Amino acid sequence: MKILPTDHNLSLVDAMMAEMEPYLLSGEVFWPLESRPPRGGLAFPRLTLGGLLLTLDQLEAVQGEISTAQVADLRRQNMRMDQLRFKHAVALENKAAREAGSRLNLWRAYIGDLEEMPGRAGNYAYEVRHRVMLTRLETFGAEHVDFLKAVSAAKSVDRRLRRVFKQEAFIWDERLQQTYPPQQYWYLYGQPRMKT
Repeated sequence: MKILPTDHNLSLVDAMMAEMEPYLLSGEVFWPLESRPPRGGLAFPRLTLGGLLLTLDQLEAVQGEISTAQVADLRRQNMRMDQLRFKHAVALENKAAREAGSRLNLWRAYIGDLEEMPGRAGNYAYEVRHRVMLTRLETFGAEHVDFLKAVSAAKSVDRRLRRVFKQEAFIWDERLQQTYPPQQYWYLYGQPRMKT
């Protein structure tokens, strides 16, 4: 995964946080943002907790490279997140559990496709984000029974991946390596072998 420009990521987090409360209280897992990116900027994805966490991870990874004002903005967003955790802990847990199931299904489908068509291994660095999000969602859903079921099912999918996995260097932007250590995120340290 390539780290996106800091201004984009800060704008995205701001847009996500502005709509977080109605999102949490809705039945949607993938929420279309009403906010639009600044003119000429990259399009905003749908709001998900996993997407928010990965965007915050990118910002934390470049914290030493960004301006004082941007660091202050990041701290402000983290404080907003802490307030939301306090105010909507149960809604966050429920939403995380639902998203974990969706991420698991997307990850399982990709691994199934990979088993049938090994040529799809070229998409791995993009598709693995679903597995990373599933792990990161533990931040909110660790105790929820549906989240625990998704984690258990992910272990089965992981075993299928390990059969074709070739351990190598970290596959995402190296600045993210500290955020995703190999013990927990082993699937970011290599790729599936492509059959020829």
